[in-house]
Amino acid sequence: MIFRRTKKKAKTSFLSFDKFITWIIIGWAAASIFWLSKTQKWKNILWDLRQVGYTVVKKSFRIFWKVSVWFLNIFSKKK
Repeated sequence: MIFRRTKKKAKTSFLSFDKFITWIIIGWAAASIFWLSKTQKWKNILWDLRQVGYTVVKKSFRIFWKVSVWFLNIFSKKK
């Protein structure tokens, strides 16, 4: 019973991520059709998105490793 709920939740989160990636690809194709990728404005938008993505990934990795070390410290303490 619990396994079915987890599988359903994972499936819906995967589908939402898949939809997000699909819309990025569709947007990129539409931009190339209308030659927006050649303009300076489009390059600035992509650069800003890259910077935001870089900071989000960097912070999430830091948080992940801090939480991992915290858990390891809890379970590896000698009594």
